Amino acid sequence: MVYDNHPRPVLETDQLTGTLDSNSEALQLKPDGAATVYFGTKAPEDKPGDWIKTLPGKGYNVLLGLCGPEQAWFEKTWMPVDFEPVN
Repeated sequence: MVYDNHPRPVLETDQLTGTLDSNSEALQLKPDGAATVYFGTKAPEDKPGDWIKTLPGKGYNVLLGLCGPEQAWFEKTWMPVDFEPVN
C-alpha cells in the first residue's frame, strides 16, 4: 500500500488504488508465489497489473501488510527484498 507523505492518506492518483494484493487478478505471480511490484509514474509495458502509480515530485511511503504469514516469516528465514531502481 502506498501512502502520501502528507497528510498520510493513501496516495490519490487516477489509478484509483494505492494497493496491490495477492488476490489482484492482474498481478503476475511467479511459480513460487512471489511477486514483483513496480512503483512509478508509468506502468512497465509488460506488467501493468504489477504496478502502483506514484506522482512526480510527490513523496510516498510503502507499507507491506502480511495476512497469515508462513512460518518462514516468524523464523526470519524470509524477508522482503529491498527496493531496487529499474529503468
